[in-house]
Amino acid sequence: MPSRHLYKVLTTQQWEQAQHSGSLAAPVDLADGFVHLSTAAQLAGTLQRYFSDAAAVVVLQLPPDLGANLRWETSLTGNRPGEFPHYYGDLTADRVSNTWIAQRNAIALPEEILLQVEQDASANGS
Repeated sequence: MPSRHLYKVLTTQQWEQAQHSGSLAAPVDLADGFVHLSTAAQLAGTLQRYFSDAAAVVVLQLPPDLGANLRWETSLTGNRPGEFPHYYGDLTADRVSNTWIAQRNAIALPEEILLQVEQDASANGS
């Protein structure tokens, strides 16, 4: 069965703040009342739509079992299909299992994530 890791994208400054505060909530998360997350299949779209102007971002990998505070909901903005993982509560930095730095104009998803997307698509018959 394919892995179902979840991902959070932060600017490098937001990641530095998260390491000090312990909280992964970015300003948009605080405004919306939940922490925005992505699946591996949604990650490229998230990077393109919301972080294309950032000099660099940090991609954080989280476990799929975030408990009862994790909800799957339809996006209220844009035309993104499917349901997105939203975490209601304080999602802490100690839940992060892996991190990658992605530079602007050189954003290449880690092979581990790309393979996960391929495995998920294959498992779904796509």
